[in-house]
Amino acid sequence: MKRLIGLLVIVTSIFVVSCSSTPSSKVSYDVKIDYDSESPAVTLEVSPTWSNTIYGSGFGGFFCTFKNNTERVVRIVWDESSLNYNGSTYVPFIEGQKYADAQNPMSPAAITKGGSISKGVYSSNQPHFRSGKYGGWSMMPINASEVQLIFMVRSEKGEEYITATVKSIIADKK
Repeated sequence: MKRLIGLLVIVTSIFVVSCSSTPSSKVSYDVKIDYDSESPAVTLEVSPTWSNTIYGSGFGGFFCTFKNNTERVVRIVWDESSLNYNGSTYVPFIEGQKYADAQNPMSPAAITKGGSISKGVYSSNQPHFRSGKYGGWSMMPINASEVQLIFMVRSEKGEEYITATVKSIIADKK
């Protein structure tokens, strides 16, 4: 009887996810990047990912590449950076960071002169812990049609901000 109930729960979950999820093949993105200055210390490339989970569909995260355009070391200051969506602001959760430390910003990332660094950037609201036999940490999708990523860069010229606005464009489910 317990196996039958367990099987029923799994089948129902799969059905609900398949009905409410948007396949990643139906999603495209519009990425707009704005710099504080005409000659920014760092240039940014952002590649969003889409996630379908039992919790729904949405942005899975953002693969960000930061390129240092100066002849000195620059720093990405995570403590002064944010992700903004659905009227709320979150601390960036960076690839390699411990899930339990998601609410605490990482130390600044240094980029050598002329170098670059690539990181997966997520919202501190995404890590989710579920207890129990099959529990553990997982990442919730960002259920928003638009996410704004703001990165603070510290260089020899001072501080400047890079703003990336990412919009999801969902094609008709036809």
